[in-house]
Amino acid sequence: MRTGSVTAALTVVLAVGVAGLPVELPFGATAAAAADIEPVTITSDRYPDDERPHEGAGEYGSFTFDAGSAEAVRYQYDITGQGRGTATPSVPGGPATIRFMPDSAGLYRLSVKAYDRAGYTVGTGSSSFWVSSGRAPQAAWPLGDPEGSEHAEGTGATPSATAGPGVTFGRPGHGWNTGTAAALDGTSGAYLDAQGSALDTRKAFAVGAWVYLPERPSRSMTVVSQDGRDAPGFALGYDDDADAWAFRVSPARGTPLSWAVSGGAAPRQS
Repeated sequence: MRTGSVTAALTVVLAVGVAGLPVELPFGATAAAAADIEPVTITSDRYPDDERPHEGAGEYGSFTFDAGSAEAVRYQYDITGQGRGTATPSVPGGPATIRFMPDSAGLYRLSVKAYDRAGYTVGTGSSSFWVSSGRAPQAAWPLGDPEGSEHAEGTGATPSATAGPGVTFGRPGHGWNTGTAAALDGTSGAYLDAQGSALDTRKAFAVGAWVYLPERPSRSMTVVSQDGRDAPGFALGYDDDADAWAFRVSPARGTPLSWAVSGGAAPRQS
């Protein structure tokens, strides 16, 4: 594995108090129609509604919706702060499953409504679940090694990474980093080689880096990557054509894919 500078529709709800009716009644629904609204059961393999925190941010979990009505043909769900979507059961009244990955720790609320073919609500349900911080990094290099070092020490069980001749340790940090950092001069010798793979790219993973650019690069440059069979399994760096940070992956079969990293264009120095 090679690294550069890496450290590691509006809804209105009315309250009613008629015995036997749900507490919340969709706007425009009659009491007779409300009597046909059944609960939607929500179950999850990773994030159950049990008032306990569950790992964790960056981890996918599944949620299964199961309506009590045989007329349900569509589920509409909303996850607080994460958007909404639609799930369709394979048969009317059957269950439907979605996958969701929370992007940060905290309390989430999932609300679900089941609809029949005519578009009427036939079921509702909700679930609240706590998400804890994600797992510790699989591998990380703080790059705070002293000047003159030949290796970048990793954290925990992370192996050290051999520095090329274009790497200088002990340089002043920038921004959030009040300590020291490693400077890479942009030549072919500006690399840190951990001599092995840190991630199984067949599974979900995340990679990040803190980089300071004293000036806008005149060409594309890789910050962190992991070797693959014929091409890097992934690469995070600066894309000169897009003038933005970009993340690239190379599937075992097919055309390499690239996405601009959230945040837009890399800022230029004045």
